[in-house]
Amino acid sequence: MKDLTNKELLEIILEQGKSNAKEQLDFACKVSIFMNDQLSFNTEIKSYLENNTKTNQRGLVEQVKFNSNDIAKIHTDKKVERRTVFVLVSVLTIALDFLKGLLFK
Repeated sequence: MKDLTNKELLEIILEQGKSNAKEQLDFACKVSIFMNDQLSFNTEIKSYLENNTKTNQRGLVEQVKFNSNDIAKIHTDKKVERRTVFVLVSVLTIALDFLKGLLFK
């Protein structure tokens, strides 16, 4: 490489600075576009998760809680139903055994 004057070196540095500035501007534009897209995406996701008071539509979080409560109630109802059937069958069995004992002595 030949010997460069200070002016030539400064011009090279200036061109590199301009090139770096353009690359930084391009990168900043890409980041800005990404952040804007991400903001709209996050807003859409938030609309699914949270309640909408204007339309009285439940958000996903509340709907899951509501469904969980319904499922727990169904499980409880099933347990009560099974126990009721068991008690009724037990009472009928005892009653039939008692009647059989009385009738076939």
